[in-house]
Amino acid sequence: MIILPSQWTPNTRDYDVFVLDNRQWVVDAEKSWSFSSPDDNTLRFEVRKGDQFSDSAWTDPWGVERAEINDTARYSTSQEIGVAYQFMIEPGSHNTARWLVMGQLHSNTSGSPPIEIKLEGNDKMVIYGNYQSSSGSVVYQKLFQDTQDLVRGKWYTMKMLVKIDAYGGGYVDIYRDGQQIVDYSGKLGYLGQTQTYWREGIYRATPSSGETIAINYKNIDIEVGSGARSVSAGSTTSPSPAPTPTGSTLSTWNGEKFVGGWADNTIYGTSGNNMLYGKTGNDTLTGGAGKDAFVFDTQPGSTNQDTIKDFNVYDDTIVLENAIFTTLQAGSLPSGAFYIGARAHDGDDRLIYDSGTGALYYDADGWGSSGSVKIATLAAGLKMTAANFYII
Repeated sequence: MIILPSQWTPNTRDYDVFVLDNRQWVVDAEKSWSFSSPDDNTLRFEVRKGDQFSDSAWTDPWGVERAEINDTARYSTSQEIGVAYQFMIEPGSHNTARWLVMGQLHSNTSGSPPIEIKLEGNDKMVIYGNYQSSSGSVVYQKLFQDTQDLVRGKWYTMKMLVKIDAYGGGYVDIYRDGQQIVDYSGKLGYLGQTQTYWREGIYRATPSSGETIAINYKNIDIEVGSGARSVSAGSTTSPSPAPTPTGSTLSTWNGEKFVGGWADNTIYGTSGNNMLYGKTGNDTLTGGAGKDAFVFDTQPGSTNQDTIKDFNVYDDTIVLENAIFTTLQAGSLPSGAFYIGARAHDGDDRLIYDSGTGALYYDADGWGSSGSVKIATLAAGLKMTAANFYII
């Protein structure tokens, strides 16, 4: 029977399904407080001490507690899998469970999931990517670990792209609030595994303090195959304002700050006025709607040339750090320091945009002997001006 999430009741509804994101879901929970739906798009899970699940096919062993849902569909491991969602841990006592799983791509067996998004060490997010070795043993790989606790009461946006292959062709890309936190390629999953599926909620070892915990989820989006890379769960608001560089002009960017790392990252902004820092690596940056700033504050080179996918000459700005681009003075870029062409045409040119290729160059001495260095690639044919740049 298909029901609304709000119609679920324990025991009597164990095998009923509800529809969300055009998918049918089953609830694995036992108590009246375990699962609820504050609105049509939000699901709330609560686990108290001793909340074990059982039905005709399964009984939780001693020492574990849960309130979860699982997608009844099974996804082929021969295809890419995209999952996006938002979650929020309600304020309350810190997690003392040895492990607490919030989301997982399951193995479809009794073994550990290939992908586990967990809490460990109080409220720190930890992500595992597990695989079965040729000897049959399971290898547990910690792909990410927070250094600070998640903020209670804050909505986080998660997006992941996964390919399961225990023989070495697997990969995992995971973004949290637009920042890539996992970039893994290698073995993932079980030998001979052909299917997986998504579970979310709370599944934990019995905590030492016996605390109650509640987690909310919304905007789930799952796609398999050609649509996997397009999943989206909307945007969130940071717990505190993102810092902005000195200068009144930069007060425009009052939204979120997205920072890459040393790898080749793919970073997405939100619909607000964001600041995107690619840092090192050949990164791909998409600001989204709003007035976005693309910040370059690391030394450019062949391994540090970013691609800006959606630069808008009317709304967006390229921000350059003059500790790196040393011949640029802080503030607005003088009109004579910008030139459209394949190379500098006089001694004043410092930033050159090749409208034929979309390449953006920095030249420390214009037509002097030092030569130019490529900073980034934008779309070709943009009507850029010096007003599209700001120096910090």
